[in-house]
Amino acid sequence: MLERGMSPEDINFTAPVEEQPNNSDKKFSRRDFTKLLGFGLVGVVAEKALSPLARAAEMASGESSEAEIEAEMLTPVEQREVESKVQAEINKARELILNQDYSSFLGNKFLVAALYYSDNFMNNELTPDKIKNDPPRQIIAGLKPYITPDVKKQYVAMLKLWSRNIEFKDPVKPLDRVDFGRGTNHSDAVDLFIAEGSEIKSVYSGIVVHAEGGFRSRDPLSVSSRKGGNTAIIFNAEKNEFYRYCHMEKVLVEPGERIKVGALVGKVGHTGLNAGKRGHGEHLHFEINKFDPRDGSTIALPAPEIKTRLRAIE
Repeated sequence: MLERGMSPEDINFTAPVEEQPNNSDKKFSRRDFTKLLGFGLVGVVAEKALSPLARAAEMASGESSEAEIEAEMLTPVEQREVESKVQAEINKARELILNQDYSSFLGNKFLVAALYYSDNFMNNELTPDKIKNDPPRQIIAGLKPYITPDVKKQYVAMLKLWSRNIEFKDPVKPLDRVDFGRGTNHSDAVDLFIAEGSEIKSVYSGIVVHAEGGFRSRDPLSVSSRKGGNTAIIFNAEKNEFYRYCHMEKVLVEPGERIKVGALVGKVGHTGLNAGKRGHGEHLHFEINKFDPRDGSTIALPAPEIKTRLRAIE
């Protein structure tokens, strides 16, 4: 945990930030938002809402679609409300960046998520067609112009300050057993199969930068990643690496908490749009993103490398 009686705000951290886009002195308007994304949020969910009984029957048969799992049908008023919330979240995170309020970064789940994602994700997974029905990704897309290499450098420098006195030891396995299942589900992540409710341990010691335990499939903005569900991200200052644990049933850490290797992070679950489908639970989704302090870039370690590292842990 943070030292007793101390919060991140108690640490005075200021650093220069490179000049932002020319329009950074004005609020992010509805018109700017629509122009950036190339569309509005009308049609976030256009599926017919099922009765609880009918929906339960479809889910039991494994035939319910992702859109039907996502949310009930939104009225035009609700759609506009979601659009307004998306813009508000962009503005809030943007102000933190422009004001260099680094000590408040960990209190903004969308900003921390944007700072975590790899350069490849930011450049290729935020296109209009990929974020059309995904409000959290729309927020990340709105923040992309402000997540500069310099901002990421200053953010990581702050995390290193907060990580002082953390003892870095050899890693441990995140679960009692490591089972990768059959085949490969992801190019830059691994799924570790085990019974739901199993304890998840921190592979490395570090500082918790992200902890979300409030996933609700019918609320498009309950978490920063609708596919990830309940998620935790831990930063290891020694390796300049971020470790992301997804789909958890329970998240048992908090942002700003300093944890030791092997500490309890949460419990395996099936939260997230895909993991919530029949036959898709009972696993931990695990990622490693590596930050390069020389140029402020972030790369996602490929799945084979993650598997090699986990297999090598005694």
